Amino acid sequence: MLSLADTTPVMSRFCHYKLLPALLAGALSVVSCKPRTPETKGPEAGEVPPARPATITGLPSLDGFSAASRQAREFEEEASDSGALKALTDRFWKHPGEREAILERLEAEFYTRDLLPFLQELVKSGNDEWVGHAIDLLAGNTSGEILQVLESCLGHREEEVRLAAVSAASQVRTGDLPGFLEKAFRDLSPAVRLSFFHEQEGQTDALLMRVYEKALAAPHQDVRDAGMSELELMSNPRALEVLFGALDSPYAETREEARATIDFLIEQEFDSASAARAWWQANRRRFSADLVRED
Repeated sequence: MLSLADTTPVMSRFCHYKLLPALLAGALSVVSCKPRTPETKGPEAGEVPPARPATITGLPSLDGFSAASRQAREFEEEASDSGALKALTDRFWKHPGEREAILERLEAEFYTRDLLPFLQELVKSGNDEWVGHAIDLLAGNTSGEILQVLESCLGHREEEVRLAAVSAASQVRTGDLPGFLEKAFRDLSPAVRLSFFHEQEGQTDALLMRVYEKALAAPHQDVRDAGMSELELMSNPRALEVLFGALDSPYAETREEARATIDFLIEQEFDSASAARAWWQANRRRFSADLVRED
């Protein structure tokens, strides 16, 4: 459970009055109440609960999972030798005693997009150990192509698998990521639907804006709270514009939180997104890049 010391000395208005009680109660474990740099960030919000070791054989332990443990990496550009790859993957199915060594070779020698069909087979096999190996091989990859494989894991019966899938996708740098996370935000497990907020370090603000927009429209209040908290902490014009959209949310509490957050950031109150955008268009020049009024 997070302690008060874990939340950093400077807390936003939103983190303070909305999330701190839950943090202290141990209910939230994924939202980070710390400032962001201008361009990067590190089936509900907080730091992922002190993760427990996975109960599924072969699945990487979630203990200590963080963005740092899922550093960005890419597929090798040169295509694999298709014959050698097929021979090795065929051998995986036929020789159980060699599987661990084969997986190590695949990662070391054949880490290209050509590996994806085999990893999809592992996920579809229904074997939890093989599913865990597939997720581990994709973890940290920046290509949106991995999401088709990882999306298959979001419906898995085991929470550990779904958590690992979200973690593995956390470094994807393409526009497919918000749609993938939109599905994760609907998970029934608070730990799963909030886990990305702990894994987001290294993502660009541009992509995170789209993720937070999805979060504000999520059916679970804790996800909406987490997205709004992150937007407040970013405190820049792009974040403000996403918050404007939440003024038209179908959820009354989210509309009220958006109104209060906007008022906190620029000391203005609005009843609709259209009114807020019209005012901002006329007055944006009065604010700095971090929303400090300059006139």
